[in-house]
Amino acid sequence: MARIKMIDEENAKGKVKELYAKILSKEPHVPGVIKIFSSGADLLELMIGMYDTLMGSKSILPIELKNLIALAVSVVNSCDYCYESYAYALKQLGRTEKEIDSIIKNFAESDLDKKTIMAINFVRKATENANTVTDEDIDRLRNAGFKDEEILEIATLMGYFNMINRIVDALGVKP
Repeated sequence: MARIKMIDEENAKGKVKELYAKILSKEPHVPGVIKIFSSGADLLELMIGMYDTLMGSKSILPIELKNLIALAVSVVNSCDYCYESYAYALKQLGRTEKEIDSIIKNFAESDLDKKTIMAINFVRKATENANTVTDEDIDRLRNAGFKDEEILEIATLMGYFNMINRIVDALGVKP
């Protein structure tokens, strides 16, 4: 049970109900990570918009990489809700439980390509201590083949999922 009130689909009214309807047109239910924002309709709208922008088709990174970034951040932060959510998303994209476990245990030794490993190295380092990121870390991403707009998206995804991890854990959202 979350530490603050979350509005269920059947009790939603007004703007919250409208926003839930958009989610339910694509998903079988409204996830807890969305419901935690339901007591503030404007904040809920903002968070849905951020997620749609970052994870939707307007972004430039492949969906699997975005989910791997979310998983890496969640593993570093020990966020069970987010870890389970993005492991599930990777399964929906065709990854097996064994592959996901391998990625989590030692992503550098998994079947991920070098470019993806470089992105995850960056995300993990920045999540653990962002002020230790150097020009050389960014150059490594460029040398791996990432353009500056992709590097910006990687960093923005990393920041977004760090924020979501903190909110979910602080407010007690459970899988």
